[in-house]
Amino acid sequence: MNNNISSSDRMEVVNSLRKKAGYDFIEEELPPIIRSKIGRLSEKWGKIKSMIMEYNNKSENIKRTINLCKTEIILLTILILFTLLVNWPALLIYFGLSFLLGYRDQKIFIYSIIILILIIILFFVINIYSVYIISVLFIGVFIIYYKNTKAKKNYLVTLKNNIDNLEREFENELNDLSDEILKSHEYVFEAKLEGNKNVVINKNISRNITIKCVSCGAPLTFDPSQYKWERGSIVIECPYCGTKNYVNKDILNK
Repeated sequence: MNNNISSSDRMEVVNSLRKKAGYDFIEEELPPIIRSKIGRLSEKWGKIKSMIMEYNNKSENIKRTINLCKTEIILLTILILFTLLVNWPALLIYFGLSFLLGYRDQKIFIYSIIILILIIILFFVINIYSVYIISVLFIGVFIIYYKNTKAKKNYLVTLKNNIDNLEREFENELNDLSDEILKSHEYVFEAKLEGNKNVVINKNISRNITIKCVSCGAPLTFDPSQYKWERGSIVIECPYCGTKNYVNKDILNK
């Protein structure tokens, strides 16, 4: 088994194969070549999960960054306009709006505080014009940051396409492998039990299985080519005493 494959990934693949095959096979009883394919498929599934996690994380970060840039550009534009109208009280309006919006995204409030501190420091050098200088400067910075972040969305589109392609490949390989698992058994019986699930008789058993009648002890032979299904089990009727012997499929797979 590949050490890079997590047990949870392998178990998820095995459970998916069991669901598609229609019965709860035991992985250790499968041919080595099939177990090897399960390993490779599990490795691919782990890669797909990692790519999905990367896509979700980057997508969320890009969304938050774009929101930050848009919000700060709007806030700084409001700051410039209100400074022209009411002078210094515009800083209080800017701070108040930043504080309110900061509940949704703490970065908005942090950037706003940094901008206010720079404005206050520069006030002692160039007076009220520090508001316009810092505001215009940061509007330019956030516009550039916004454009660069939007460009990263192209990478996300490529990543999403790769994920979709891998998921299609994985699904096709999963279907092929489930068919291969079924073909590794010689006999597959269609049984009207639990939603028409398959009853699988392992090919490693002999064609005819001999068991004893539960009533008279007479030897009974199970022939896979002829069988009856009753009460959730394969039934063999004793030709000597007429007793119906209900044989569980797990017994036949031993």
